[in-house]
Order: sequence, then structure tokens, then C-alpha cells
Amino acid sequence: TDDRTDIGASVERALDLLERIAAQDSAPMLVAEAMGTDVPRLDAPPNHVPTGLAALDDRIGGFRPGQFVVVAGRPGTGKTSLLLEFAYEVARSRPALFFTLEMPREECIWRLLSWETSIAVEKFGRRDLSANDWTKIASAQERIAKRQLIFADAPRMTMNTIRTTCQRTRMAYGDLALVAVDY
Repeated sequence: TDDRTDIGASVERALDLLERIAAQDSAPMLVAEAMGTDVPRLDAPPNHVPTGLAALDDRIGGFRPGQFVVVAGRPGTGKTSLLLEFAYEVARSRPALFFTLEMPREECIWRLLSWETSIAVEKFGRRDLSANDWTKIASAQERIAKRQLIFADAPRMTMNTIRTTCQRTRMAYGDLALVAVDY
């Protein structure tokens, strides 16, 4: 509980800092000025990253660079699976970093294998896999390994640890198209 309190407090401080930075960078502007700056950008192709969910992409156009998105919901409603699906889809073509503070990395891998093989995720936990399942898993591992999905699973992460991990990961794998923090 103390770890979660520390992370929660760190997130609050980070959000406060982002709010102060945003307030400094955005001076009040008349709509006429804003349109002069922003409307010409509509000619450029969007630089969005697909979420992997066609219906959501149709509504929001995917994730925009620098966008901060919070996925919230009650316990057990699939937030981790949704974030993992976003990261997995982005990782099809660009590096995506997935911080997993809730679910061990091993279980995330089971979910990916389950998605790719249609084997129930529970079978991985029970180690109840048939010879046919192992054949599917071998094929799925090749497909999954082609993704640029990077896991960071450390239950005692702080905002500084997350920031440092992002910087190191960017140096090792290039610019990150998505950073997902499952907390």
C-alpha cells in the first residue's frame, strides 16, 4: 500500500508540474490568431498512432504525439488488457514501452500468446497445454517477437524511475511511439 501511495503521490506531482508547464507555454490568444496558426495545419497528414481498435480510431483518429491519456475503470474491467492491446498494436511498427505494475510480465506474455493462438489464458497459468497448443505457441512466438514491445515490470517504480527507464529505452530502441503505465 505504501508503494502505491508513493506512486500515486508521484503521479499527482507530475500532473501538477505538467499543468504548470502547460500554463507557462500557452499564453491567452484570440480565436482569430489561433485559427491563423492552427487551421493551416489541417492540410498536413495526421501524425496519429493507431490504437488497434478500429471503432475507437474512427472516433478519435488514434493517439496523437505527446497526448496524455488516462484509462480508468473499476477493478476487473480489463484496463490492463486494453493498455496491453494498445501497446501491442503500436509495437507493430514503432517502439512501445509497457510499464506493468499490476500484472507480472509473465502474465502479459500469456495474454499476448492467448490473443495470437486463441488458447484460453487460463491454460497458461494451469500449464495445461496440449501438443497442438505448443505448435500454435511456437508460431505465435515468432509473430510476437517481431513487435517492438518493451516491458518494464518493477513493482516499486517511482516517477523518476519511469522517466529514467523511458530515457534509457529511447536511447536503446529509438523514439517511443507509446508509453503505457499500468497502475
